[in-house]
Amino acid sequence: MFDQETLNKYKAVFDNHPLIHITISMDRKIKSINKNGAKELGYNVDELVGSDLSKLFIAQEEQRLVKQIQYVLLDPSKQSSHEMKMLRKNGQEFWVRETIYISEDDDTLQEIFFVCDNITYQKNAEANAKNLAQSLQNMLDASPLGVLVYRLDEDDELCHVFYPNEEMVVQYKYEELTNLLSLSYALSVHKVQGMEYDTVVMVMSFSHLIMLNTKLLYTAITRAKGHCYIIGESAAFEASCKRLEHTNRHTVMQEL
Repeated sequence: MFDQETLNKYKAVFDNHPLIHITISMDRKIKSINKNGAKELGYNVDELVGSDLSKLFIAQEEQRLVKQIQYVLLDPSKQSSHEMKMLRKNGQEFWVRETIYISEDDDTLQEIFFVCDNITYQKNAEANAKNLAQSLQNMLDASPLGVLVYRLDEDDELCHVFYPNEEMVVQYKYEELTNLLSLSYALSVHKVQGMEYDTVVMVMSFSHLIMLNTKLLYTAITRAKGHCYIIGESAAFEASCKRLEHTNRHTVMQEL
């Protein structure tokens, strides 16, 4: 037997434990709950003792609760753990990871224990991450020109990406890039002769005036198997279309 001082210490630990600890009888009536758990739910301990467990969970979870209790009753050596939504006194819902187990006394089932950990923050973080990923994917899908990586921070392992359609810059950690960006190469038209790519982005500029002709334009466009995007100065593109490239061949084939 424990002396009163030891019992008081154990009760203080129980009442102030950060998780919600609930003990129920076989008819699902609450026998005890720690003070911190009751506070989390917006109640005083006395308001909950004797009430039905179902009042602490949203209505949609009642059938799941019944099945979980039946599961541990069939085999008291096992525990049941699930993510569920609990209900505060003010009607606010929040996520918990609850674990149910049974206490046995002389082979007679006496009590059922619930331990609930508030995981609302984690669930919200997961939802936000999923929404962000979907939002980024939507921007990628909506951008016909793809995206532009314009700066890499090696020290912080950050990649700064510009989305032309959205006119915004987004920072990514290196480990996030694998699922979001595709590797591209900057190559000259001469370099890619004889090759093909799913997507080609071609830059037109008067800074390459000597290269603006139909021959190289045709070569560049036909490198694309699926999509070819031409960006830059529209006048440079028009000049390329108008300038026919004639190659003068010098040979002595006729004399041979």
